[in-house]
This record gives sequence, structure tokens and C-alpha cells, in this order.
Amino acid sequence: MHSWPRSRRLANRQGDWVTAWRTTLYSCLSKLNDTERNIMTAEDPVEYNIDGINQVQVRDEVGLTFAAALLLTIIPLPEGLRNWRPDWVALTLIFWCLALPYRVSVGSGFIVGLFLDTLTGTLLGQHALALSLIAYICVRLHQRVRLYPIWQQALTVLLLLVLHQLITLWVDRTIGRPGLPLSYWLPSLAGMLLWPLIHRILSTLRINFSVQ
Repeated sequence: MHSWPRSRRLANRQGDWVTAWRTTLYSCLSKLNDTERNIMTAEDPVEYNIDGINQVQVRDEVGLTFAAALLLTIIPLPEGLRNWRPDWVALTLIFWCLALPYRVSVGSGFIVGLFLDTLTGTLLGQHALALSLIAYICVRLHQRVRLYPIWQQALTVLLLLVLHQLITLWVDRTIGRPGLPLSYWLPSLAGMLLWPLIHRILSTLRINFSVQ
């Protein structure tokens, strides 16, 4: 009687556990799915499509870049550089929406926006709304923008970052927060200046890790 090596038996057993866990997860989602709930998931890959649930497919490498962007957003900076902190999350979202519009889109912008709202203590949904709109514009225009030279891309990024700040400013004014100084717009300018470097870094990461 043929006996499999111990490592192969363990691998098959782990595969059975993973399959059972995924089946249980999707069964629970199907039970929770109704007209009164708005469920959103981030998966890699999306193995089963469930009607009524917004399932966003992500890659580990892409998720790590967003995690790094969130970390850079909350790292303390000296007083003189604080106003020049670029919008790392928006810049990362713009790159991936242009590079992988079929994987990173409006749902990704909404989810990372909720994380950003939680980390920065802003009104929940404020950045989620702004980043969702930016993601939508990037996905709709990705074929055109990707053909631009890098300096023209930087100008487009500037407009998107200003739009992001306009939306957050509108929400702040709606809930009664006071006006902001002119230095409020400096992060958009910093993001435009840093776009060639960010584009080079993320493009290199995409090539090295074969992110498709």
C-alpha cells in the first residue's frame, strides 16, 4: 500500500481546511446578505460572486502599498514640513487606478478612505467619498492619462488632489468647521512635485512582483 510523505499529507489537510473555511465564509455572507445591509469585502481572489455584495479584488502587494501610505500619513513630521505632507493615500490610489483599473477602482477607494477617516479622526465617510470620486475619474480616463508624458500626468494628479481637498473642505464647512489657511493647499502641490518619484517607485514594485 502506497503511503504519501508526511509533508504531502499535511499540505492536503491544510488545503481541505482552507476550502472549508472559504465555504463557511461565503455561506455566512450569503446568510447576512439582505436589502437592509450594505456589505463590502476585499478579497484575493474573488472565488464566488454573490449578488448584492460589493466584492473588491485586491493583491497583497497593492494592499501593502496602501498600508505604507496610511503609515506615512500619520508619521509625525517637523513643524516646517507638516504643511507640505503630500496626500500619500490619494497618490497611491491614483497610481493603481491608472495601472490596474480592473482590480483597483471605486470600491478600493471607498475602503481605504474609511481607513483614512478612522486614522485621522475625520468625519467617517469624508475621505471615503472623496477617494471614491477620484478612483472613478481615474478609471474612466486611465487609457488617456497613461499615454501622457510624466509632467502632464503630474498636472492631472494636481487637479485630482485639489478635487480631493475641495470635497473634504466642503464637508468641513458643511458641519460647521472654521475656514482653513492657504497652507491647506500645499499638500496638493507637494503631491504634484513628488508624482514622478512615486510613479517610478510603484512601477518598479509592480514589475518586480509581477502585479497584473
